[in-house]
Amino acid sequence: MDKASLFYDGVCVLCQRSVQWLIKRDKKGLIQFGQLQGQTAQTILSEVQTKQLSSLVLVYQQKQYVKSDAFLLLMKLLQWPYKVLYVFILVPKFMRDAVYNLVAKNRYKWFGQHDNCWLPEEKDKWRFLG
Repeated sequence: MDKASLFYDGVCVLCQRSVQWLIKRDKKGLIQFGQLQGQTAQTILSEVQTKQLSSLVLVYQQKQYVKSDAFLLLMKLLQWPYKVLYVFILVPKFMRDAVYNLVAKNRYKWFGQHDNCWLPEEKDKWRFLG
């Protein structure tokens, strides 16, 4: 199966905790991670995507997914029971993205923000893009 590359806001506490959560549940090691502020993101993604930190960007099978599409595809890549969440793809995108945007807009206020990007444990460093 193809690897997926997830780019996230490296100083966002919610984003960092989500990455840690994904690492524990991605038993097959399908998901690699990179910070939107990182060099790999600068190379692969558009300048708009790397400057607009309010969305996850998932690169999978040579396509880019953002917001709720990225989240739901991530869930699909995981094992049971998380993959069942992909059923929410049936909800109209404008509704899913409205919820995503609400959380994204308030993520620093609700969860906080770090001054520095989180660094993974040594055993997980292979999963991180520069």
